[in-house]
Amino acid sequence: MDARARATHFLSDERRTMTEKNASALPVLVVGTGFGCRIQIPALRGAGFKVVGLVGTNAERTAARAVANNVPQAFTDLDDAIKRTGAVAVTVAAPPHAHAPLTLAALSRGCHVLCEKPFAMNAREARAMHTAAERAGVVHMIGHEFRWAPERATAARVVADGRIGKPRFVAFTQFIPHVASLDADMPAWWFDLASGGGWLGAAGSHVIDWVRTWVGEFASVSAALPTVSARENVAEDSFIVRFR
Repeated sequence: MDARARATHFLSDERRTMTEKNASALPVLVVGTGFGCRIQIPALRGAGFKVVGLVGTNAERTAARAVANNVPQAFTDLDDAIKRTGAVAVTVAAPPHAHAPLTLAALSRGCHVLCEKPFAMNAREARAMHTAAERAGVVHMIGHEFRWAPERATAARVVADGRIGKPRFVAFTQFIPHVASLDADMPAWWFDLASGGGWLGAAGSHVIDWVRTWVGEFASVSAALPTVSARENVAEDSFIVRFR
């Protein structure tokens, strides 16, 4: 099933009912004390999951944020956290360079995984993660939450149902000023190539998912990655993607 078909299927009332019913007692670990605490913990609880632990790299900070977010346990080692909590699902919201080892560790324990984007540092890592997930036979997803925004979900349905005919040309233009200012308060890895930074991975991945769920899989794709702000020797802060 391709991405557009999956999106259409997942949007059904039956899927939502099943998710709410099956998720009610599912214990989950959150990896990442920034986005993980701000977004994933409340989202998981809102969907009926039980957050049983928080995993971070700094023991003191992780413990403090676990207390602040009413999470019962804090860890600095994911494998230890899985063994001690009995979690059957893991969400990964660490910086991109840590996604592959964390995801592979969770999969080796048979856990379902939701991994944030940027997904991996390169195609080799991404393929290894996907292969391990398929082999484990678990649910594995990337955090493309904008797919479920009402306006995008509605448009996806309209296209999938054939109400506007077969799309032949699509243009997406976005102006997002998050990194326009040199003083923008953004995670350090966003501008660090060695850590998986760059606007294509941070925001472009959502646009790629947008295209796939609206009009189908790519036949070909290329991109230019300019830096338009007054930064030098950093990862790109803009992107131009051409696709067929």
